[in-house]
Amino acid sequence: MLLWGCTIPADYNDNLVREQTKTLDLISNLNASLNKNDLKKAHAIWSEAIKQAKESTNKVKQMSPFRKETGLRDAMANLLEFYQLVLIKDYRTIFEIKKSALAEEEKNAKIKSILDQIRKKEAVLIESFREQEVSFAREYDIQLVSSGI
Repeated sequence: MLLWGCTIPADYNDNLVREQTKTLDLISNLNASLNKNDLKKAHAIWSEAIKQAKESTNKVKQMSPFRKETGLRDAMANLLEFYQLVLIKDYRTIFEIKKSALAEEEKNAKIKSILDQIRKKEAVLIESFREQEVSFAREYDIQLVSSGI
C-alpha cells in the first residue's frame, strides 16, 4: 500500500512509525559500530542512515493529510528532519572526535556530551509526536501499541 493511499487510521499511524523505525534501526547499528570502534563499518552505516532519513522525511512529507488531519504527519516529519540534521551534523563531529588524537577518556566525554544533547532535543520532539498520536488515536478510536522506541 502506498503511504499516501491509507484509508484506515491505524495504517496511517503505522506507516509513519515504520518510517521512523527504518531510520532509528540504522542509527542503532551506527552507534553499535562506533562503540566497537569499527569506523569503516560505522561510516558505511552512517551514509546509509543519512540516505534513509532523507527518504523517510520525504515520504512522510508527501503523505496526504488523514481526513484533513496534519498534526500527526507534521510531528513525524519534524522528528525525521531532526534525525537527518543529527546524522549530518552531530555524527560528523562524533567521527572527527573518534579519529582525533585525544585521549580515549576525553573522546568518550565529548561524545557523551553530544549524545546527551541529542537525547534532550529528541525527547521534546518525541513527546510532541506522542501527543499528536494519542489525539489521533482518540479521534479515530484506535488502540496504540508501544513500539519500544
